[in-house]
Amino acid sequence: MLNIKFKNATLLLLGCFLSAQQLPKQQDSIVLSEVTVSVARLKNPKNLISQSFSLQQIDEQYQHLQKLHLADYMGNITGLFVSNSHNYAQDARISIRGFGARSPFGIRGVRLIVDGIPETTPDGQSQVDNINVEIIDRIEVLRGVASVLYGNASGGVIQLQTLEDISKNFLRVGTSLGAFDTQKYQMQAGIVSKNTSYIFHGSQSQSIGYRTFSGFKNQNANLKIVKRFSADQSLRFIANYVNSPFAKDAGGLTLEEVNQNRQQARKRNTDFNSKEKIEQGKLGLHYRTLLANHAELKAYTFFSKRDFQGILPYEQGGYVDLNRNHVGLGLNISKKSLKRLRWLVGLETAYQKDERKRFFNVYGTKGAPTLNQNELFSTVGIFGMLEINFKKWLVTTGIRTDAHWIEAQDRFTGSNQASTVLKLNAWNPTLSFHYTPNSQWRFFGNTTSGFETPTLNELSANPSGNSGFNSTLKPQLSMQSEIGAFFTSISNRFHLEIVGFLIKTQDEIVPYELEEMPDQTFYRNAGKTIRLGVEIETTYRPHSSWEMSLAASHGSFEFYEFKIYSEIFTGKKLPGVPQSLAQFKIEYSPSNRLLVQLNSRFTGKIMADNSNETAVKSNWVTNLSASQKIKINRINMIPFLGINNLTNTSYFDNIRINAFGGRFYEPAPSIYGYGGVKFEW
Repeated sequence: MLNIKFKNATLLLLGCFLSAQQLPKQQDSIVLSEVTVSVARLKNPKNLISQSFSLQQIDEQYQHLQKLHLADYMGNITGLFVSNSHNYAQDARISIRGFGARSPFGIRGVRLIVDGIPETTPDGQSQVDNINVEIIDRIEVLRGVASVLYGNASGGVIQLQTLEDISKNFLRVGTSLGAFDTQKYQMQAGIVSKNTSYIFHGSQSQSIGYRTFSGFKNQNANLKIVKRFSADQSLRFIANYVNSPFAKDAGGLTLEEVNQNRQQARKRNTDFNSKEKIEQGKLGLHYRTLLANHAELKAYTFFSKRDFQGILPYEQGGYVDLNRNHVGLGLNISKKSLKRLRWLVGLETAYQKDERKRFFNVYGTKGAPTLNQNELFSTVGIFGMLEINFKKWLVTTGIRTDAHWIEAQDRFTGSNQASTVLKLNAWNPTLSFHYTPNSQWRFFGNTTSGFETPTLNELSANPSGNSGFNSTLKPQLSMQSEIGAFFTSISNRFHLEIVGFLIKTQDEIVPYELEEMPDQTFYRNAGKTIRLGVEIETTYRPHSSWEMSLAASHGSFEFYEFKIYSEIFTGKKLPGVPQSLAQFKIEYSPSNRLLVQLNSRFTGKIMADNSNETAVKSNWVTNLSASQKIKINRINMIPFLGINNLTNTSYFDNIRINAFGGRFYEPAPSIYGYGGVKFEW
């Protein structure tokens, strides 16, 4: 048994963030409306001032302003970096303060929750290919380590709340067209019957892609039923289905190939017909009720099934069939005791089974089998938190313990015996403070521990070529400290947040490739790393029709202690992570009908490899979008248009970390446009 313990850890995540979209545009004094921030779990229901978490909440006009990617909505989250938006075979890659940057596809190290139900598997994998941006109503992002709240792989938490609070029946249909033969057709309907609301959304998207051999097709359906038994009791049912018959992978290029033709696909990827096929369904229930003495109970349960077929650009084991079952449940009870105390206790458990088969890839067709194993990941977590209020001071403390059982069952040899069994335990205590001297200033600080196990996919990437897991791969352990301040002007037209953080990580999991096994990604532990940075977020409203905001971060993310044989990487920057990020946004909305946004995002220099021999230069990318609501009798018509990469910047959509042969680069599109129209009844 491997025990992971942090004895002198103290947490808790920082102070609150009140997004600009939540503040009235004209106001003489500060009045904070009641807001529920569910990602923080333990909260004061009156307002956000008492939050002890470093978080941001965005309530954009999602139903009004059309955008193409989830990254377009999350750009002004401080310290959050999204790449890979245009490679639909590998999905968007999200990192927060560097956590999640190692992922070759999808999301690692960052928790994703949709409507109160985990989207992230117990081993720490997440995808967003089943999430439709048109139904997102609110985004909450908890920046930094949050293992005390969510356990494994919580280097940050993203919670998406889909459309729910409707007061009348509606029907919406829309279509959008854009460059690269991009097409999207969607329909959304809402029905209110007494205390029950029904919301349905269906869509189909397709594109040939910016690069050769990068097209995709996707059908998505969502159903949400909310039953409110009373003001204090509700039940939420969600169902989701996604079918992506194909998403092609154009592969990584060398810099010479990029200079020859940015839109070309790597020949090896086309030769081996590299792509993926996905079908996934999910059912979930979320229940909330008030108990005796004003205690609150929240509970959820869910089941999801994902069938994945991946064709990779190499022969042995390059044809992958993966069937995944994921089930879980959780509950927590919170209560305000006496006048100054609030407590929370909770339990979560989840089970994941990956049936993984690999075959020879004979130029895109399935060949002889090379691997057949079942991979199991079970987890149980118990946590408790206590919030103590001393007038202007708020102190929060807590602890969480998690137990994981990981097993690989070899089916290839027919022995039916487990080839690898791992047992991992973790303890994460927490402590934080929050000080509010007056209505304008707030100060906060914390320290917290976190942990992240390797995913089943990472464990099964065995460089020995055998079945079972790579038993040399260990979990990574983190210790984070933060301190920050938040200021809001009396006029409520200006606010500023500054946060500084220090994160030390032991056994950081990093990817690498081998010359004798090209295109296959393996993983190793990197000794120690250190992340030191500062984050700034500010919003200013010079007029009720205008809003300007800036979200910026700068840090030093580097290997503190890392050596491979005779090669020393100590002092080198972490690959795949920009040291600096900034997004400037100007929004013009003279009425609730016209909306214009200009977003300009700066991405600092990124190292492509551990040795820092290859650096990807910094860039500015600017997007412009606009929409206008036009009322025609009882119908609202909403035409919209957008221009992405307005300045025609040459940059890269993704960097393949430590790719062998210098194949680091996946070029992003040059300037391109899109437009469409929606109708509402």
